[in-house]
Amino acid sequence: QSDVYSFSMAVWEILTGVVPLRHYPRDAVSYHVVVKGTRPVQATPLGLSDAVWALIEQCWQADYRARPAIHSVVPCLKDALQRTGSVKLTAPKSWPLNLGQ
Repeated sequence: QSDVYSFSMAVWEILTGVVPLRHYPRDAVSYHVVVKGTRPVQATPLGLSDAVWALIEQCWQADYRARPAIHSVVPCLKDALQRTGSVKLTAPKSWPLNLGQ
């Protein structure tokens, strides 16, 4: 299930243009993720639906057994995108996003 965790981190980085947890020293990232449970903040400037954000958070669960299987992620994303319907997403005014970290 580590592939699901990595996938969700890559999705977050693609959507924000920011390296996850970039404000921590490289050798401290593992400590903050594993011991402290630190995760990236929700990228609200993107207008992500709650369903997509919830899926990303599921992929970040500390207990790998609670993470979805990778084969179920694509159908969940498709379903979430269909539920948003014709909502128009626009590119952010600044890139990468300023996430206040």
